[in-house]
Amino acid sequence: MHSDCIKSNIWQHLFILLVVGLHKMKFTKGIVYIAVGDKFVKEAKISARTVMQHMPDIPITLMTDNDITLPEFDSVIKIDEPRYDFGDQVYHLKKTPYDYTIFFDSDIYLAEPVYDIFNLLNSFDIAATQDQQNYSSERVELNKVETIPDCFPEYNSGVVAFRSNEKVENFFSEWENVYEEVNSRGQIHNQAAFRVALYQSNLRIATLPWEYNCIFRQPGCVNGSVKIFHGRLYDFDSIGANRYADVEQAVAELNQRNDLRAYYTAGSEVRLVEPNLLEQGLYSLKNRGIIKTIKQIYYHLRHQHSKSS
Repeated sequence: MHSDCIKSNIWQHLFILLVVGLHKMKFTKGIVYIAVGDKFVKEAKISARTVMQHMPDIPITLMTDNDITLPEFDSVIKIDEPRYDFGDQVYHLKKTPYDYTIFFDSDIYLAEPVYDIFNLLNSFDIAATQDQQNYSSERVELNKVETIPDCFPEYNSGVVAFRSNEKVENFFSEWENVYEEVNSRGQIHNQAAFRVALYQSNLRIATLPWEYNCIFRQPGCVNGSVKIFHGRLYDFDSIGANRYADVEQAVAELNQRNDLRAYYTAGSEVRLVEPNLLEQGLYSLKNRGIIKTIKQIYYHLRHQHSKSS
């Protein structure tokens, strides 16, 4: 009986030590770019400088097709036999040297720190932002895509955070398999394959808000400060989107306010949608009456005063 108690106490102490050890364990965290070809490497360097400005303690790794050393990157992983298309992300992102990884497309502009994405990976396996257009899914010819319910979104693969574990490794393998099916049809839509692989996985998926992947070349809406802007950082021909608007102008325009706001592109500029106060007033009078309209004006002015004071 006494020996059983001793054994029980030993196991309890071992369990406590294990829990404490896991709690104190520090996971490696870092940001990864995949850029093949000089033009994309140049853009990735511009993007990495914004990371260095806002998250200087986070290491940055570049996966590319050349043996190079660049001051913007803490490490470089050479890609053998690159595809020079969206498949490079599919086949090589799993080679990340970190436990917790945030992948950035080369055309990402970081306006504020995003340490909270790493914290999110304590509870989730993968995180990404819903694509506003389902662009790839609507263009790919694949039965697996057609069987996915409309309520399961296509995620944009330009910002993807994930933790390294067996479930994520299995997901990457499935992403490769589905992408090979897509590619066999002469298409390169990796997001459609990404959607299928996510739908078929058992991953805990976190959906990031658009403030963490704002594709500012398209009309959209945001609420709060936009942290990650997604759009060409300089003008060059590529397999991806062209440069439609200046990113620094977009940052200044969208982050001048923090409330819920819509935006659109006009020429090379991003502009906020400004409400037409006269139309709003006439609508309120017609549908709410004079008393309620006066109350709405009072509450609006009171809110504006509290924001400015």
